[in-house]
Amino acid sequence: MLPVVPITTVEKKEDSDQKGIVYKFDFKLGSYALEDGNLVELTSVEDQVKQWLQFFINTELNAYSIYEGLDFGLNLKKYIGQKTIPLGLIASEISDQLDLGIRMNDDIKEVTSVKVTKENEILRLSISVKISNNTIVEVIS
Repeated sequence: MLPVVPITTVEKKEDSDQKGIVYKFDFKLGSYALEDGNLVELTSVEDQVKQWLQFFINTELNAYSIYEGLDFGLNLKKYIGQKTIPLGLIASEISDQLDLGIRMNDDIKEVTSVKVTKENEILRLSISVKISNNTIVEVIS
C-alpha cells in the first residue's frame, strides 16, 4: 500500500529572492563588511544592484578565469596611459560593454546613462541603470 502524501502548493518567489543571500562588500577595505562578527546582508534590490555594478566596473574583462566566456567586466586597460582619446569615445565604449554585461543581472532593465570625467589622472565613471522595480540606480566609481 502506498503512503498518503498531502498535496502542497509552492508559492513562486520573487526574482530577487531566487538569487540567494547577497553580502555587503566594502570596496574601500577590500573585504566583506562585518557587524558583530557576522556578514552584513544586502536586502534591498537597489543596494544589490549597486554592489553588482561596482564589481562589474572594477573587474577587468577576461582577467579572471572564473568569468571566462561571460563578458563580465569592463575592458579599460587599453585606456591606461592614453591622453588623446576623447572622453565621449570612452563613455560610448563603456556603455556598449555595460549593455552586454547587464544581461547577466536579471534585476537591471537598461543602462540609462554613462558619464566619464577625468580628475587629474583618474578616470571617474557615473553609471545610471533602470532596475526591475523601475527605480533608477546610480553608481559612481
